[in-house]
Amino acid sequence: NLIFPAHRLCEDYSILLGDDFEVQAYADPLLFLKSLDDKSIKTPSLVVSDYKMPGMDGIEMIRQA
Repeated sequence: NLIFPAHRLCEDYSILLGDDFEVQAYADPLLFLKSLDDKSIKTPSLVVSDYKMPGMDGIEMIRQA
């Protein structure tokens, strides 16, 4: 699983990576953090994040993850 904050970038990477990876996009860091509690969503192997986001920066998001 790869987590991308930007939907456009997510679409590009999803096409590039093909069926070998599941790509998820979150426009809000709080939605990403909530997704970590959802057992139906796999825990990501890699998270790619912007630094500046609404509500918190990428570093704080990773700390809370």
